[in-house]
Amino acid sequence: MSGFLSTIADFVIATVVRALIVFLALIPYERRMPMVGRWLAGWLGRVTGYRRKTLQNIALVYPDITPQAREALVVASLDNLGRAFFEMFDPAGFARQLDRSSISGPGLAAIAQAKAEGRPVMFVTGHFGNQDAARRRLTNEGYRINAVFRPMNNRFLNKYYVAMFSNLGGTPYSQGAEGTRGFFKALMKGEWATLMIDVWFGKGPAVDFLGLPAPTSTASADFALRANALYVPYFARRRDDGLTFDITVEAPIPHGDPVDMVAAATARLGAHVQEAPAQWYWVHRRWKTPRP
Repeated sequence: MSGFLSTIADFVIATVVRALIVFLALIPYERRMPMVGRWLAGWLGRVTGYRRKTLQNIALVYPDITPQAREALVVASLDNLGRAFFEMFDPAGFARQLDRSSISGPGLAAIAQAKAEGRPVMFVTGHFGNQDAARRRLTNEGYRINAVFRPMNNRFLNKYYVAMFSNLGGTPYSQGAEGTRGFFKALMKGEWATLMIDVWFGKGPAVDFLGLPAPTSTASADFALRANALYVPYFARRRDDGLTFDITVEAPIPHGDPVDMVAAATARLGAHVQEAPAQWYWVHRRWKTPRP
């Protein structure tokens, strides 16, 4: 497709998506989120290929579960993913649900002390529940947490996406060399930041995740060590009501070898996934090699 036609196609797609978001905003939040969850768990999951990818990864990690259990896990996982995506586009409604959510964990006292001392904090999390919920809730508590985001290929949608991402608190840095430099400089100045640790990184060491080797970036640990930042995992588990969360700020992981630090953080995430597997985003290509 030529550059001109590609631009036209991107504009049309962005217009349709924006119109859909405006339409959905007319529906009360408590009805809207279950609806979009059902869409992705049903026809939309098939159209996008998300259902197929989710099935493949679940079969890889849980090869012995029954077909009925596998199907239930696929549906519940995509339902959560649909809700999480559209929660980003209603920051006010999302914030109201977070005010009704719980936040606890041994890391709360640690980060309060870090704030009092002016020490930076490097949070790490994964695609679980809603990865932005903990950050936004801590923003409501008076903390400011920067993050890195991956720009969308559609430049018309990306402008809207960046604006929505900025509502979560802190400075959003675009993925890439320039964004990473800005992200790290802010951390060195004492600011707080968050990174995802459950993304496939081919050049990284393989750490155990759900019983399989998963190539993982050590960037979060490297940054924490260089900035002398507290290294803190946090996670937000969606409650049974589908709208609110139980947010856990875990105890800081001691500084040491970067691979060991990332492996420990990944193990913490894995423990949450084992307890609530439907809340991890199984659509991710976390493993690109077959089970050994």
